[in-house]
Amino acid sequence: SDSDSDSDDFPPTAAYVASLGVSFRPINANGHGVVHKAAQRGRRDMCAFLLGHRWPKGRDAPKTENRKPAPLDDASLEKTDTKARAPFKSAFLETPNARALVDANHLRRDDEGFRPSDLARLAGDNDLHAWLVAVENAYDEEEAKAEAKQKAPPAPKRKRAPVAYALYPPTTFYGSASVGDVSLLAKILNEDVYSVNDDIAGVGSVLHVAVARGHAGLVKAILRGEVANGERADVNKPSSGAFGLTPLHLAATLFARRETFARASRDLEDAETELERLRARDRTGVGASERESRHAAAQDKTKQKKHVRREEKDALKQKKRDAHLKAAEARKVLAVEAAGALDAVRIYRLLLQAGADVEAIAKVPAKCVFAGTETAQRRETGTFPGNAPAPSVLFGAAPRDLAGAAAATELAELELEVAEAPPALFHEPVVYDETPSEGESSEGIWSSPPKTKRKTRPVSLHDPTRLFQSGVAEAEARRKTPTRAEVPGVPGAFVLEHVLGPEACASLCAFVDVLVDGAGSRPGGDVRSGDQNGFDFSREEKEKEKEGNAPAPRRESAASRAERLASRKSRRGDGLETLFALYSRDPLSLVAATTTPDGTTHHPVEPTKWDVPAEALKEFAARCRPFLPSAEDVPKNASSDAGVGDDADLSTRDCEKPFAASLAPAGTEFATRLRCYRYDPGTASPPHFDKAGVGPVVEGRETISGYTVVVYLNGDDFLTDASASLGGETTFFHPLSEKRLSRSRRGLTWAVGDGAAPLTRVSARVRGRTGAALFFPHGTVSGCFESPLHEGSAVSLHSDAAKYVLRSDVYYLART
Repeated sequence: SDSDSDSDDFPPTAAYVASLGVSFRPINANGHGVVHKAAQRGRRDMCAFLLGHRWPKGRDAPKTENRKPAPLDDASLEKTDTKARAPFKSAFLETPNARALVDANHLRRDDEGFRPSDLARLAGDNDLHAWLVAVENAYDEEEAKAEAKQKAPPAPKRKRAPVAYALYPPTTFYGSASVGDVSLLAKILNEDVYSVNDDIAGVGSVLHVAVARGHAGLVKAILRGEVANGERADVNKPSSGAFGLTPLHLAATLFARRETFARASRDLEDAETELERLRARDRTGVGASERESRHAAAQDKTKQKKHVRREEKDALKQKKRDAHLKAAEARKVLAVEAAGALDAVRIYRLLLQAGADVEAIAKVPAKCVFAGTETAQRRETGTFPGNAPAPSVLFGAAPRDLAGAAAATELAELELEVAEAPPALFHEPVVYDETPSEGESSEGIWSSPPKTKRKTRPVSLHDPTRLFQSGVAEAEARRKTPTRAEVPGVPGAFVLEHVLGPEACASLCAFVDVLVDGAGSRPGGDVRSGDQNGFDFSREEKEKEKEGNAPAPRRESAASRAERLASRKSRRGDGLETLFALYSRDPLSLVAATTTPDGTTHHPVEPTKWDVPAEALKEFAARCRPFLPSAEDVPKNASSDAGVGDDADLSTRDCEKPFAASLAPAGTEFATRLRCYRYDPGTASPPHFDKAGVGPVVEGRETISGYTVVVYLNGDDFLTDASASLGGETTFFHPLSEKRLSRSRRGLTWAVGDGAAPLTRVSARVRGRTGAALFFPHGTVSGCFESPLHEGSAVSLHSDAAKYVLRSDVYYLART
């Protein structure tokens, strides 16, 4: 009973008990659950509360068509006790089933044949009886639909249409779960194309990631439908990756992290104690014995005395350095390898209460099954059901097999605690088809992109000057001067339209085909003017490739690196264990940066370098130069606010301070080593930062690059279908927090893994028209903005054409 319920719309004591994580779903031997008991006693408020509704105080059941009480909302909670209200504030959404504390089993007949509605009628409460009949009928209809769908023949699997995200890339979608940010994940699910059950990159849903990272609060919010407008995550959905792990498997691995947590905590405590001791030594000075030794040394030569002091200082600094390194390593272990160890019981209980299957089987490496379990005994003895041969690499394991022998008793108690609460039956069954659909690949995430048939015209490689000169002349004939447009959201970036003519761009596209196809199988092949051969792997590199020790790709992401290293280690027998550790501890590190929300991982594009003579770019540079930022274009009396007003020169607009660097002399302002990109369908360029490079020495002065130039050789304006799009936009990102985005060791992209999560949002998309050029800063030139994070977005698999781009750099005179 709940003695406080007469003054409220719902029982606050029951709400408080629910906030403690107590399950309301046990059913006794007579088939009675809490709804039966509440109906038997005429408790309207309790029945409504358990089924996700509220019964307004002092009113009979509302006279609506389905005779259901009003949904429980935030307004109705304002008058209740704060402690009882806390777990339900903003948790009760529009769908009652999404917030119900019990399932369909609590509306079934007991051993005497009575349903809760029958017990309410026997108690003399006709309003409660009528309302419970309506609720029972609604549940019965859902079960009937689910059974009919299960019996119906499976519909043919449709080929999924490509889906592009609006604002948040998949790395941010999963990253919000990796850092446990409930509000950010809810925002992404409400504003973008994602669903709470999406398994985009093979690591599972956001529930898998939240469990693996040990965020109990986010796990609870996802299970209760608080982050996706009432949509609940499928608690028994296995990940589509290598092992088929369910969230409960991942929750079991949290128990195995307790030992790591204890060891890292001790190391951190020892390091901090040592640092405090060393700091105290600095404050109080040296001890008596050391003072005596110093006094003895002072009686000798002064030089010897200084030498002793210097050695003491160096030794003290080294001890401090070692203590700091030990503390940093311990914190890293606590944040990654031991994450969630303290919340293991809470997360495991939450999943069990949501109906997680304790007998679900995943295929895991044999070494990851802990000793003492039934599966481990079968592994050691080689005895399997039906005299089946023992698997050599992967074993079928239940969640309890991954928790360790020390947690066996604890898991058994948790499973027994909710054993009488079977999972809800009104949810539609989910059938998983492991066969790849048309257009999908069952190979690794870096399988080769589909081949594109194209007709290439014979183009001379000996005269690039003519190609660029004719392109500029064609553009001038159409429009005398280019037009400049700023890129909103990307400081310092702008687009010049009508830089090259469309016919010359078409010739350059065919030219790029010859260059890329002639560059051989090695990424980043060089092609010089007059040389059509490119180059291939050397004999030594081919031997390394056969041995699995080929050099890492230049544009390798964290996800591809993890799979490549795991593949290499698998030859030594420990590759699968390495991959399993990443899936269970840090799944975000396996999300490829070129994955789109439809689950397609696009092949990274490698540039083909093309060296052209400076004369070839002379007319192109002359057409662009008036619009490029330079110190010569800034008035001598320009202040730090110059370039902001409407009358300011275009070259300095949007800059926080005037440029302090001058463009390289005319004819030398553009890099002559061009990078040619051909984005075939199914390819993309991962998010990255462009870096400044040293240019040639001009008139005795060094030059340095300050701006990136991207020339679009084709665009959507030449497609026959006006509604079609090639894709391949240049997409810019900005971080979602003021904290600087962590970069990789090479500084070319963001850092992923080891607890780092790149949380970014789209700031602009540039879909260049044919013959246009995009300029954005990337250097350290004074007065220039920082290099923005950007990507070459994916070209659709359904596209019939490729996307062609040339890239160069703008040089400035280095400061002396």
